[in-house]
Amino acid sequence: MSFDWRAGYPTVRLPVFARNVVATSHPLAAQVGLSLLQRGGNAVDAAVGAAAAMTILEPCSNGLGSDAFCILWDGRELFGLNASGRAPAAWTPDYFRKKYGAGARQPPQRGWDSVTVPGAVAGWVELSRRFGKLSFEDLLAPAIDIAERGYAVPVVVQEKWAAALPELKDQPGFADTFMPGGRAPSVGERFAFPGAARALKQIAQTQGSAFYGGEIAAAAAAHAAQHGGAMRVEDFAAYKPEWVVPIGLEVYGYRLHQIPPNGQGIAALASVLYVGRRKVVDRGPHSIPLVALGIPPILVNAYVGVLQVDPDLTDAARGMGMTGWQVLRKVEIPVALPLIMLGLRTAAIFIVATATIAAEIGVGGLGRYIIDGLSQENYGEVAGGAVLVVILSVLVQVIFVALRRLVVPAPLRMQAREDG
Repeated sequence: MSFDWRAGYPTVRLPVFARNVVATSHPLAAQVGLSLLQRGGNAVDAAVGAAAAMTILEPCSNGLGSDAFCILWDGRELFGLNASGRAPAAWTPDYFRKKYGAGARQPPQRGWDSVTVPGAVAGWVELSRRFGKLSFEDLLAPAIDIAERGYAVPVVVQEKWAAALPELKDQPGFADTFMPGGRAPSVGERFAFPGAARALKQIAQTQGSAFYGGEIAAAAAAHAAQHGGAMRVEDFAAYKPEWVVPIGLEVYGYRLHQIPPNGQGIAALASVLYVGRRKVVDRGPHSIPLVALGIPPILVNAYVGVLQVDPDLTDAARGMGMTGWQVLRKVEIPVALPLIMLGLRTAAIFIVATATIAAEIGVGGLGRYIIDGLSQENYGEVAGGAVLVVILSVLVQVIFVALRRLVVPAPLRMQAREDG
């Protein structure tokens, strides 16, 4: 394979070549993965062990309450694992309306009403069961050891830790665990995590059962109930990760694979598609055209969660005897409709996005006009084109409203209006 190994940034870091490589953002986690490989484990063992270690080494960015995704090639077939969180059964529109008022547009950002059932632990267990070589207890042993003996907090982790305190310090239980001495640990200070060590031991010994149906699930549900949350033991027990077929596209002679929605991979595919077809890669990673072409996929990503209706909901509708068309009209469209309409009303945000999409489908050359202006850094032309794109966005919204009246029955339109 031909590849330019010269770094595109002013850095002294050079490529690393080896038979086995483990890449993490913390050296101790990388060491954990390598140690498992040296003991006869495979890449899955190394990944699970390193991931478990990261919940200890960077607790401000990772944790046992995390979700997980995985794309895995076993030498014959490509697999995708979606271990993202599912909402508690009690989360309904009525639940949030009664608790936060009829005018509430979205769940809170913090607290138990922002928490889904964590999927990372179930993802570890499923990967180890299906593809691992070492025992699950062996995989978690290094993370348990690090949590018990502690480690010196590095610079970047300490900065993130301290930056999170203003928003999280008043959350129930946070200070007891993450603010020893009433503050964030200092750079180089030893931080031990005995509570996480105990949890990891139970998870290792029970193949994850303690997390989804034992003492850990019971403790989480009790804490949720004590602080006004809706999470219950039954929500933990019902959780299962999902094996999925990765989506992908051909670019530069290779196929790029990603996890399908509700994962964010579709945004990465959109980014590569736009950039590849515009042929601006040689202008550098910080060039105006390349940055501009990255905006539309970011906006696409914002819609991924809106358009991905919970499969449990659609399965229940089909179980009631609805046809696929009825499910679309009476379940999927009404559920997604309020947020879709809200996004369409913010048409100005889609200036560059609409321009790029228009260029892709050849709508009057409008998108090409703006993209060419960006490529030549002619911002006067870009501004003029932007005005036209806003007009186009408004027209798209008008068309959408008209189509909605044709497709969605009037009672459902009224319910969607009540929902936001």
